[in-house]
Amino acid sequence: MKKAFILLALTVVMFPMFAQKNMNWQKIDSPKDDYVFKYFYQYTNDVYKAIFTIPNVKPFQPIKNQIFIRTFNSDLSKFQEEGIPSESPYEVSITGFYNYTVFYGSTDENKNPMMQYREPNKLVIADAKLNPLIQETYAVHGKRQKFAGTPRAYKSLDSTHLIVINTIIKSPDKPSLKESPRMDYITIYDKDLKVVWNDSIDYETIFGVGIPLNNCDVNYVNNKLYIIASHRTIPTKKLKASLYVVRYDSPQSYKVIYKEIMPNDQFSFACLKSKDAQFVISGINQVPNSTSKKQLFFISMDLQNLGNDPIVKKYPIDKVFLARYPEYKAILLPYISYPSDLILVNDGILYCSEYHLEVTRTTNSSSSTTYYNKALTFIKFDMDGKIEWIKMIEKYTASKTAYYEYFSQAYLSDGKVVVFYYDYLDNIYKDKYKGKFLSFILDSKMCLAQAIIDGDGTIHKSLIYNIGENGTRANLNRMRQIDNSRFFLCGSGINMKTRGDFATIYDLKE
Repeated sequence: MKKAFILLALTVVMFPMFAQKNMNWQKIDSPKDDYVFKYFYQYTNDVYKAIFTIPNVKPFQPIKNQIFIRTFNSDLSKFQEEGIPSESPYEVSITGFYNYTVFYGSTDENKNPMMQYREPNKLVIADAKLNPLIQETYAVHGKRQKFAGTPRAYKSLDSTHLIVINTIIKSPDKPSLKESPRMDYITIYDKDLKVVWNDSIDYETIFGVGIPLNNCDVNYVNNKLYIIASHRTIPTKKLKASLYVVRYDSPQSYKVIYKEIMPNDQFSFACLKSKDAQFVISGINQVPNSTSKKQLFFISMDLQNLGNDPIVKKYPIDKVFLARYPEYKAILLPYISYPSDLILVNDGILYCSEYHLEVTRTTNSSSSTTYYNKALTFIKFDMDGKIEWIKMIEKYTASKTAYYEYFSQAYLSDGKVVVFYYDYLDNIYKDKYKGKFLSFILDSKMCLAQAIIDGDGTIHKSLIYNIGENGTRANLNRMRQIDNSRFFLCGSGINMKTRGDFATIYDLKE
């Protein structure tokens, strides 16, 4: 009996050690140099590119040539460093597109902050050696107009096109208390950097004057521009909360191809394009600041046969709905949330959501905020929007910092969905839900876990590593999938011994 107890104790101690053997964190900064790590923007099996800056820039001083790109080798042990092109804008963001590096931002040198964003915005696209290939300058269109900020640059849903959006505030000639309308100027590049779309969008023309949009997603699918937008109920204009899908077949030629009046004011949704040219929008419609009266919706459009009516499914999360899933009856309503990921699986779509909550407590004129990440919900739809199954992981974490670093991430691997998330060790191996707040819990008690979800909804949970024992906290928001079973992680030290920034490659193990 004593021997069995010792063996069990050794197993408990050794398991976290074995779970960490594939996490070879490499330090990517040094407290001795002047550079500060910002983020990685390109990931392959051979090359990883990261942005570093020199801190303590003096006020009103241009930051050009104080941003550097480090290109790391395959195991992150070595790097080469070079400054960004001199043609880059001053207030600059950097992203990757295929093998190109994209620099976008404002040419305003911040000499007069009150005039910020009246100077032209700028885009520079460079090759792998950072030689500029494309330079585009965007000027404002009127004396009183200004940019709402720096440009937005992101990939289309299928990652085949680069979408660049400059938003201009159309300031009136006379002072007004009303919010000034905005207008988007959109340029889209293909993989050969050819401009395939160049147009402006006047939202007042589409949706009407003085209608504020809550969510507005602009995307490029099958050579057409799509706008998915929503607004809340506007009593003064006798408008109910609505969701719109607008399609541009060509510049300046739009059509509202779908409009749905929703019962509740708050919208959260995500979009994806399937391999057979279906365009799917799914999300949650609910009463603001309420965990009740939620409605799950699924909209699918056939992009190859645009004359067909969309498939629309709406599921009120009511007593009838909850009765179908008795094992989650107590937690499904409060914790089903907006989609953090929509994953295209072999025969349908997996809707993934994680419940987030911020609670601020004020005592004696001081306040403290606790950030909670709670249950994960997975909903399997077929391509017609019928729910095949719902599964949940009843997890619970509480943190005073690093809220976004703990957000779960889901990916497709070998036809299965793998989800990375944080939880406490005892909850990873037990199905007992930890629903109470423990004020003494520290971030170091959290563990990084993975869940592999089979096609029938079976969930296999396993520990990756314990933060407290490893000393490094992975930032899941910066996690990227390199290939089918290989993932890139960034992390930061949680104590004096491991302080600084780290990165590693994780090969998926079932």
